[in-house]
Parts: sequence; C-alpha cells; structure tokens
Amino acid sequence: MIILDDEKPVKINTIFKKLSKILGIDLKYFTFGSIYSILGNLFLSITGFLITILFTNFCSQEIYGQFNYIISIISMLEIFSFSGFRIAILESSSKGYKNSFLKGTLFRVIGSLIIIPGSIFLSISYYNNGNPSFGLIFLVLCVFYPFYYASMNYTFYNNALKDFKLNFIFSTGQAIILGVLFSLIILNFANNIIVILVGYVTIYFIINSVFWIISFLKKREFKSSKDPDFIKYGLFFSLIDGIVLLSSNIDKFLIGTFLSFNLLAIYSIALKIPEIMKNNIKFINFLIIPKISEKETKKNILSKKQILLLIFLGIGLIVVTSILSPFLILLFFTTSYYESILYSQIYSLCFPLIFLDYSIYSIFIVEKRKKFLLLRNILFPLIFLGFFPILFIYLGLLGVIIAHILSYNLTAIISFILYKIRK
Repeated sequence: MIILDDEKPVKINTIFKKLSKILGIDLKYFTFGSIYSILGNLFLSITGFLITILFTNFCSQEIYGQFNYIISIISMLEIFSFSGFRIAILESSSKGYKNSFLKGTLFRVIGSLIIIPGSIFLSISYYNNGNPSFGLIFLVLCVFYPFYYASMNYTFYNNALKDFKLNFIFSTGQAIILGVLFSLIILNFANNIIVILVGYVTIYFIINSVFWIISFLKKREFKSSKDPDFIKYGLFFSLIDGIVLLSSNIDKFLIGTFLSFNLLAIYSIALKIPEIMKNNIKFINFLIIPKISEKETKKNILSKKQILLLIFLGIGLIVVTSILSPFLILLFFTTSYYESILYSQIYSLCFPLIFLDYSIYSIFIVEKRKKFLLLRNILFPLIFLGFFPILFIYLGLLGVIIAHILSYNLTAIISFILYKIRK
C-alpha cells in the first residue's frame, strides 16, 4: 500500500531518493524528463526508420543516395544560419531570461538570408554541369530558407523551460504527419527526386513553423527580460556549431561526389541504427543543461561513480547496436543493402565514451567555458579530416567509418582531460 502525503506517493519518492543517492544523479528529474524526450524522439526515430524502409524498397539506391547527398548539403548550409543560437536559447531560457527565444530566432532568420544567394549559385552550378534536377531543387529551396532553420528552435526552448510534455506532443505530431504525407510522396513519386526532396522540406517546414508559433504564444514565467551575454554567446557558439555541422555531413557529401550515390545509400543504411541511438542520447543529454543551470556554482563535478556509469552505458550501447543492426537490416531492407551490416557493427565502436563526452559537453556549456568548447569542437573535425583522406583513399567506406571511430574516441578522451584540468 502506498501512503500519500500532499497527494504524492511517498514510497516511490523514497525509492527515487535512494537510487539517486546511489547513482549520484537526480533520478526523478531525469526519469520523467527522459520519458517524454525518449518517447518523443522514439516516435520520430521510428518514423524516420519506416521512411527509410519505404525508400529502400520502393526507390532505387541511386534515388536514396541522391536524397542523402542533398540533405547533407542542406545541413551544411545551416552553418550560415547562426545555428549556435539554439544552444544559447537553451542555456539562457533555462536561467529565466524572457526574450532569448525570439531574439535567437531573429538572428537565425537574418543569417538564413545569406544562404539564398549561395543556394542560387549551387542551382546554377548543377544546371550547368548537366544536373537540372539538382539545379531546380536548390532554386526552389530558396523560398524556405529564411525561416526553415530558425523554426527548429522551439525544441531547445521548451527543453530549457522543462516543458518536456509539450515537446513530446510536438514530436508525436511531427512523426505522424511527416510519416503519413512523406510516405504517400514516396509511394507515388518513387523515381522523382525533385518531388521527394521538395515535398520533404515543405512538410518539415510547415510542421516546425506551426510548433514554433505555439511555443512562442504559450504563457511562461520568467525572472528577467534580458540576458547580457546572449548575443555574444550565440555568435560564439555558432562558430562552434558550424564546425560540428561541417564535420557531421562532409562524409556523405564527399562519398556522393567522389564515389557514387549507390555507395552513399549503403553507407547511409549502415549508419542508420547507430545514428538513431546517438541522436536520442544527444537529445536526452540536453536535459542536463536546465538542471545544472539551476546550481549557483562555477564548477560542476562528475563523481567517479557517475563517470563509471556513463562509460558502462556507452559499452552497453555498443552491444545493443551490434545486435540490433544486423537483425533490422536483414528483416527490413533488400539484399542490395546487406553489405551495410558489417559497416554498422564496426561504426558502433564510436560509442564507448559517448555518454561521458556529451555530459562533459553540457557542463562546458553551462559553465560557459568558451575556450574548452571551441577546442573540443574543433578537435573532432580536425581529427576526422586528418584521418579521412588517407583512410578514404585506401579503404573506401570502411576507411570513413574507421576515421569516425578514431575521431569520436580521441575527442572524448581529450574532452575528459580538459574537464579535469579546468579551474
């Protein structure tokens, strides 16, 4: 029998407190926050996975490779949209500053205007090089750029205010709407990359815009109206995030450019399950920022128990991914993608230190360790691009995956060293 006190289950609270003391974390906060975040992202991940199944079963490898190639370019163009303001919104809003969400969005809109002439240049270049389909796609995308990237800020804003339930509703709605409409596009226009790509961007844009408006209009309570460091921090983090966006998408761009769209399709499937795992971990990790931002301290410390737990979770993730990848690829994808199985299992070796690295990264954000953040984010692309050319030339796709493994683990080790030496 559970005894109630002020309508709260005391025994459950006691269990949470005991486990929190053992693990060294606020388990209740992370459990309930994580449930909404995990479920919301789970719906999006399932939707993305189902769309991928449709792609691989109804479209050619060439079309699926082309889709991933153009998405990688769109992702790299986000560099110019002051993408770091989404992190600034997360950090600033979690501390109770009122105008950060709108101000950060306006900066992203202004930055996105720079992308329009760049997209027109890409359009002309592809058209002149005998690829009118790509040329038309980048021309049409100019219509969406001003608010396309800025509309994605709402998830960071709601997380900052611990409104995990609202983000869960949005994620579920996005998964259902995007899943249904985009699936219909694939089924009816399986060999038309123009309709597929423009349709995807249009649906995504409309959904995010509506959710941004709802988030903005919802009444909130704030302590102060202006964050004196917001703009400076947003611009600084835009530099860092730009480097991350480049290093996260350059591999697909180069594979599609120098190898083939077919091999890019195989590579994309190999990374699908590991990337779903990684993205969910990264999203949940942002729960740490609002929580540790509440503390009036200049230095946040991870205990040895917490560090060991984070490493153990990383190793567990390798095991889970290595088992899931072959099972799901064999079950859902055509024989032309079976080559992706081994690549996917090897890629999971990126994960032993991923939980620890993301936790330290969040601590650096809250403590505003600008030098460490810059160094940490520069390290990954430098290490990756250092290994990438040689490994890519001699080992092809396997070389790209090995470059990822080396980059993730070396960056995590150096990040931990920076965490230990900071004052």
